[in-house]
Amino acid sequence: MLTNPEQMITARGETVGMQVFGDPNGRPVFFFHGWPGSRLQGRLGDAAARKHRIRFIALDRPGYGHTPPSPGCKLTNWADTVGRVADALGIDSFDTVGLSGGGPSALACAWRHPARVKAVKLLGAAPPFSDVGGTGDLMIAFRLLLALRRRSPRIARWCIRFAATFIQIFPANCLPLLFLPFLPAADRRFVRRGAIARQLVESVRVGIRRHPQVILEDADLLTASWGFLLSEIHQKVEWWHGTADRTVPFVYATRTVKLLPHVSLHGMENEGHYSLPWKFADQVMRSLTAPDD
Repeated sequence: MLTNPEQMITARGETVGMQVFGDPNGRPVFFFHGWPGSRLQGRLGDAAARKHRIRFIALDRPGYGHTPPSPGCKLTNWADTVGRVADALGIDSFDTVGLSGGGPSALACAWRHPARVKAVKLLGAAPPFSDVGGTGDLMIAFRLLLALRRRSPRIARWCIRFAATFIQIFPANCLPLLFLPFLPAADRRFVRRGAIARQLVESVRVGIRRHPQVILEDADLLTASWGFLLSEIHQKVEWWHGTADRTVPFVYATRTVKLLPHVSLHGMENEGHYSLPWKFADQVMRSLTAPDD
């Protein structure tokens, strides 16, 4: 039963945060946000989705926003939940779009629902780290957090609580500027734009407000075995990734596509992790409505 099309949906007793962007009567596409984030990241595709008649359904992944934590949840379990959300919305077949840490969810849905998911689109997606050489190429801030999580979970939890409080109270326009030294030129130019900075921060604030520890739990989920083989995904996968991405470096994309049977990789020259999805949203939406090869 749909309880609120702007906030959440209840499907077979499960509550999932949801917001619909684009054309409410268009082709259904489920969007999965990054790590961390929320359904509000779906705004990046709103205008392009309206233009191309896409019903862009952005979901809060487990523990984020309005979706309650699900201890022990695997990517395959989450894919089952997405299937139940589609049932509740009366959607038979759909496409998936995954941004950064949402990429594994988009792929898991394709694996779990091979007859329902028609195509997968990925933007700067996180890889199956255990299959492509580990986390050693990630941005240093992420590597430090993951190392702290392994060595001292209690201190890691304290750090996340402190960081979550800081994120909630620090001016939204200024917060992304703290990360400028770690970002490539394309991302630095992008996050200096006030409107974009506010959208990035608001998405994270909404995502972690209720359960900030989801940042650690999501990291555990993404870096563990995903529970399925990419070689078993037979839908067409299209992957956009910035060659200058320092958050999830391009090398991860080049390694992961070797594991997918039907994939096209678009290496976007000199684009970063944050510039990519906003600048190429129209291209992604257009590809969803293009005739099959």
